[in-house]
Amino acid sequence: MRYLLLSVFLMAHAVWTYAQSEKDTTTIELEEVTIIGTNYTKYATGSAIIKADSGALARIGYGSVSDYLTQYTPIYLKEQGNGMLSTISVRGTTPNHTSVMWMGLNLNSLTLGHSDFNDYPLFFFDDLQVHMGGGSALFGSDAMGGSIVLSNSQPKDESIHLKLRQDYGSFTHSMTGVQFAARQGKWTSQTKLFYRYNKNDFPFENTAKFGKPEEKQENASFQNFGLLQQFGYQAAPNTFVSLSGWYQKNDREIQPVMSANGNSEADDLMNKWLRIVAKVDHQGWAHYSASAAFVQDHQLYESDIIETNRGVFTAQVDKTFNNYFSVKTGGTFMHIQPSVDSYPDSVGNENRTDVYASFKFTPFSFWEISLNARQGFVTGFEAPFSPSIGTQFLLVDKGQHELKLRGSFSKNYRIPTLNDRYWEDWGNPAIQPESGLSTEVGIDYIFNTSNTVFSSSLTAYQGKVTDLIQWIPVGNIWTPKNVSEVANKGVEFSSNIDYQTGNATISLGGNYAFTLAEVTKASASEQQTVGRQLAYQPKHRFNVYASYRYKSIGINLNNYFVGQRNGYDINDILDKYFISDLSANWNTQLNGKKLSVTGKVNNLFNTTYQNMKFRAMPGRNYMLSILWNIL
Repeated sequence: MRYLLLSVFLMAHAVWTYAQSEKDTTTIELEEVTIIGTNYTKYATGSAIIKADSGALARIGYGSVSDYLTQYTPIYLKEQGNGMLSTISVRGTTPNHTSVMWMGLNLNSLTLGHSDFNDYPLFFFDDLQVHMGGGSALFGSDAMGGSIVLSNSQPKDESIHLKLRQDYGSFTHSMTGVQFAARQGKWTSQTKLFYRYNKNDFPFENTAKFGKPEEKQENASFQNFGLLQQFGYQAAPNTFVSLSGWYQKNDREIQPVMSANGNSEADDLMNKWLRIVAKVDHQGWAHYSASAAFVQDHQLYESDIIETNRGVFTAQVDKTFNNYFSVKTGGTFMHIQPSVDSYPDSVGNENRTDVYASFKFTPFSFWEISLNARQGFVTGFEAPFSPSIGTQFLLVDKGQHELKLRGSFSKNYRIPTLNDRYWEDWGNPAIQPESGLSTEVGIDYIFNTSNTVFSSSLTAYQGKVTDLIQWIPVGNIWTPKNVSEVANKGVEFSSNIDYQTGNATISLGGNYAFTLAEVTKASASEQQTVGRQLAYQPKHRFNVYASYRYKSIGINLNNYFVGQRNGYDINDILDKYFISDLSANWNTQLNGKKLSVTGKVNNLFNTTYQNMKFRAMPGRNYMLSILWNIL
């Protein structure tokens, strides 16, 4: 596989050498950058990509990325209570199989291997994309089931903007956010600041206690504070420099199971992080980019400290030839310094290096092909070689109609977490990376007229994860081993229509996912799980959303359904549930500036449900949001 990757790089070098021999001296000026981050879609041909609706992001800006994914995508998120740990499952894979990207960084915890999506505030992000399916060749480790890409924008025009957001809700929920953005000459600056608090003392029927008494949830409060600062400088017409920093602190009482409500003291969890990225983009003969980043993740549970520091350095070159052929090559180096109380003193620093190359061919106007390859190297062992190929055909492009057929295949991997390898007495330094295969085929249709836009997408996929890491009992302790294999397959369907007539706009959309995720191989002690749907993986999941706007008034209805799920115990089965949220919005002017007021009813029909077994969730509750463009 090393020789194959070397061949890929030699091919890229040969193409560049040929182009330079042709004396292509044309300089393409870099457009004034508005989105700050990394563009992954260019070489993701053939894969299903969900792009967030900006209006929906604004409507639920008081919430988290978990809220958006639940209401507007077919993805399932498992929450350990209201506002508690929220982990993701894309196409039947585990939370450790989805990468979360921001400014080219994978935000997943190096110790736990996944992200808490309730900790990521929607208020901070201007763009959100979901890349469904395996993508290790593009995103690196963890991207076996999918990838979430979070992005920010810089102001386009020479001006100053100031926005204030204030939200109040049931259970002493409040959120205050401030956004400041300015562009003066060659400089841009954007500041986002938020504070959120929720006492989370909602009433619920405690079905885990005799007589099912009505109780108030205790010991489940949480608060978040965050600051995002970004500077940009147009050093030359074709050179842009940016500096981004993100600090956040999250304090949470861990919501107890229903049987322990009122009978235990609060367990506190605090985590905070600092992420700083400096990046340079230059457009000359090719698009050159380089970045340097520092990331610190710190967690305190009771008296245990779990902290990692990492420095990440990335450089890449991206060249397009006559709109028919593009090539990108680059590399990433990461230096990791763990500081974890539960690791042996002998655990030292770790280095990870990735080299990658991407190609995109457009042999005809109706046909695109992309090839990607990545090789990772980690202190102590070598990561699997990860190639991918994708293609897309434009079958129909006549007037108002567009029909595309697409498909992709990828080999993917995940580096074991630091906890898997080094947790004192329990970790397994000999653990090997997980690997997997993923393939999909899909069809996309768009109908577009002057007042109607209709889009629909259908995707079928199949995948397999081998050497799945599972913690199993060995004597009196639990230790991780590569013992399991999981096969996942399914179908996804999405559709959306926007219709405008006069001063009125109507939107209707929805997503459906049918997911089979079954264990095909397990340890001797877990043989009863073979052929069984994975725990907390619903076979059926859908959402439907609708909105109507007339002039300055809008009404929105969101519905989402989660099917029956297996629990961790072989006999556990959790009931399906259906939740509806209703909101109304009014736009007006205050001192000549836009003022938006939104009232929302969550869980409109007061449904009693559990996302995770014996973790209570709130019934009907209310939210009032005010967004004012002061400048």
